[in-house]
Amino acid sequence: MGYTNEGIDALEKIRQLQPDILLIDLNLNGTFSGISIAKAIKEETDIPFIFVTSYLDDEVIRKCYELNPIAYLHKPINKGDLKAALLKAEFPQDSFYREIDDEKSGPQLMIRTGKNLKPVSKEDIVLVQTDAKNYIRIFTRQKNQYAIKQSLTAFEKTLPTTLFIRVHKEYLVNLQCITAVNESDQTIQIDTMHIPIGKNYKAGFLARFTIL
Repeated sequence: MGYTNEGIDALEKIRQLQPDILLIDLNLNGTFSGISIAKAIKEETDIPFIFVTSYLDDEVIRKCYELNPIAYLHKPINKGDLKAALLKAEFPQDSFYREIDDEKSGPQLMIRTGKNLKPVSKEDIVLVQTDAKNYIRIFTRQKNQYAIKQSLTAFEKTLPTTLFIRVHKEYLVNLQCITAVNESDQTIQIDTMHIPIGKNYKAGFLARFTIL
């Protein structure tokens, strides 16, 4: 384990210690910024790294994700987010998350509609929106809508994380159904619908993609 708050010292320590993973603060002292350190590391080694910062500037986030970090954690750091990031580094091919998702992928949902139960495949869910504190609306590929009494947080736990991600306090989307992402107005397009990207969810959403 090693620690330094100086950019030049950081590079030297990394070369000497060859750590398994790096936590890089964007606001390092000295000549080198955290982004510069990450660029140098990628040129020399394949050590995975996590950005740690208080910045939420769009341009800074974009530059960070061009370097494909394991995660981008905003200060103050949540212990659960850090643990998840470290697990992702330990299982680079997302095998850990696939094992969890295998458990969540079935059985399919049965949604009550009047006196009937309607089977709905999780993969067919396009997005989920919360209408109120304990109500959600489910939209499917077949253009069906279902309103059920449940919180968005509780429903999210039943879905595979490889397919679904929370992008706003009121929205959960299927990554495979995204038509486009509008960077100017910070929205996700799914067919004709435009879903806002919440400020606190943006970094996690962008982390799911390799941006070219």
